[in-house]
Amino acid sequence: MRLPLAGLAVGMALCWTCGCQQSTQTGTADGDETGKATVSDAGQDSGTTQNGGRGRTLRLRANVDAYPGKWALILPEALPDRSGNMTYREICLALLEFVESKDGSGLTGNVLATVEPDRLKLEFERLAVDGPRIEFVLHGTTTMEFRGALKDSLVRGSLAAPTAPEDGIKPALLKPTEEDSFRGWDPFPFAPGIDIFSQAIQQKDQPASMLRAAQKLRGNPLSLVAYQGILGRLHQFPQLDEAQLREIMDGYAESAALWGPSLEWQARMNAAAGVTSLRRFPKLARDLVDRVTDRPADYLQTWDNVLKHLREQVQIDLALEKMQSADEAVQAEGFAELQERLPLQRYNPEILGALGEFAHRKGQLDLAEQYLGDIVALPILENMWLQSRQGQPPGELTPRERLLKIREERQLGPEGLDAFLEDVYRRRIAELLDQARTSGPEPVAADAIRRTVLVELFTGTECPPCVAADLAALVLRETYAPSQVIVLQFHQHIPGPDPLCNQDSEDRFAYYEGQGTPTLVVDGGASPPVGGVLQHVSRVYAAIREAVDRRLTTPTDVVISATAETTDGQLHVQVAVEGVPDDRLDKVRLRLALVEDTVHYAAANGVREHHGVVREMLGGAKGTGAKSGKLGYSVVLPVAEIKQHLVDYLTQFEIGRGITFPDKPLALQPLSLVAWVQDESTQEVLQAAVVPVAGTLELPADSVPSAVNPANKD
Repeated sequence: MRLPLAGLAVGMALCWTCGCQQSTQTGTADGDETGKATVSDAGQDSGTTQNGGRGRTLRLRANVDAYPGKWALILPEALPDRSGNMTYREICLALLEFVESKDGSGLTGNVLATVEPDRLKLEFERLAVDGPRIEFVLHGTTTMEFRGALKDSLVRGSLAAPTAPEDGIKPALLKPTEEDSFRGWDPFPFAPGIDIFSQAIQQKDQPASMLRAAQKLRGNPLSLVAYQGILGRLHQFPQLDEAQLREIMDGYAESAALWGPSLEWQARMNAAAGVTSLRRFPKLARDLVDRVTDRPADYLQTWDNVLKHLREQVQIDLALEKMQSADEAVQAEGFAELQERLPLQRYNPEILGALGEFAHRKGQLDLAEQYLGDIVALPILENMWLQSRQGQPPGELTPRERLLKIREERQLGPEGLDAFLEDVYRRRIAELLDQARTSGPEPVAADAIRRTVLVELFTGTECPPCVAADLAALVLRETYAPSQVIVLQFHQHIPGPDPLCNQDSEDRFAYYEGQGTPTLVVDGGASPPVGGVLQHVSRVYAAIREAVDRRLTTPTDVVISATAETTDGQLHVQVAVEGVPDDRLDKVRLRLALVEDTVHYAAANGVREHHGVVREMLGGAKGTGAKSGKLGYSVVLPVAEIKQHLVDYLTQFEIGRGITFPDKPLALQPLSLVAWVQDESTQEVLQAAVVPVAGTLELPADSVPSAVNPANKD
């Protein structure tokens, strides 16, 4: 976790511990009357204290049993040392003072100083004290909430940043002090117990060494770090049995409880997630998940989804465990429970595989074929199943092998398998798209639409996370008419070679400085992340709709008229643009794309149909600018050149990469012409239009690679 406030403190600590080139007002030089220390004095390595800092340590008040007085707010944080190795330090974020109010109504709080006064300004927004317990909110450059309790002259508690809820909650300290400024002492000393923690990490007898350190450091924030280190490496400790794991998780929760209910709750959540991810002890995982109750005051709603996922996974694992029982009645009970879970995780290959294997074993061949067919036919599922079986003993049939065996047992043979899988694919994808469409928002009313929106999807046939983007884009195409939303696919050789890619697609991706696939651009502007697999299609579609719907209602005065037709082997294109403001005419460019409406190609990522695939950009990816105050484009070119450009590009790519595409889809029909006007200064698309290419598109059956470099075409 990195709180925004801690980020400032970390920057200061790095300056102090590793050296920097700027002066600072936190000051460690006692002789500086202004309280400022330059690198030459604050950064001198004149010897470190036992705590590893520069200057003396924080002066503490002793035998404190009440809150009035000065306090140091401290956040333990991992920082790199001079060698780049991570070590823990106690970062003093601010010096606070609690004062009895004059009317006797309680305490008031003051911020005496912060670690970075020029950039970090804080004041008390709320303060509440109830016996030993204290809660306060500091607000200013950032906001943070502290909750803790005073015991033995120390306040242990939790620190959270509402402005960065994804960072979670961290242990923090209030130490009673005599300091009222950051002058003359080290606000970034090594954390107490770091020697014990560091030695434990280096030992080979893990997790025993880390566990001993966690127990020895009980009450120290490093105890929680040690437990978290064990939790993050549970998969490396197969020797741990259920009883040992339970003891470790109980110790973690008890250690976290010393820092308040928020950190105890977070520890229980972490323990439940860690043990559930092991998949070895579902009963223990169920017990740990059930203990995640009594939401803390700073509970995040996003944790609801985490808990929901953990409970679902535990139920799946319990059912799978039953299906491995020697008792057939228990097996049947597990099978029924797993069938009940399937609608909640319709595209979970582990569930489908277990159901298919069990049904096959029990002679329920139709049912087995149904479950296994989904794994083999749908995108990515078979690869996910194979990955989940890595490390398992050899000999288990893969879903495809089991499917072939079932067909053999039914005396069907392998001949009809492809047709069977094609049928499964179409039916299941249709169900998925319908589910995404019905779960999304209502389309923008036709009378509220003020423009045609251009959606550009940069995708790849070997890109697993492009599955959700491709299918969500297909739902979008089915939601809005082409006159309302145009969806284009620009294929890339990411992460592997793609026969649907071309030079214009690569150039268009470079125009947006694209880094990876999938990337989606709406009217030239960035959109939310769109990566994922089948179960993410609805979420991705909803995210795309939000960006698209916002643009649909944005007015534009730009009008594009276009015609495209083929006659006598020639493609005739005519495009005219009106309505571009005079002050923007020299900034805009007209771009044209020839688009294949549907390409049938069984991609490596499992997608079998690709829609709106850009095959060529007439005039190149840079487009054309206005001439003599007019923006338009006119061209006549041989139809055969379109295919020839693709053949040349793919051939040169094969030679350059030393590969051969097993299939090069080049049907190139039907085609459409898409035109759009884009402001080069902002990349905003002002308007778009699409027309079908009329006439008969007669292409040569085979095109021989030429010496033409498609990257240099006119």
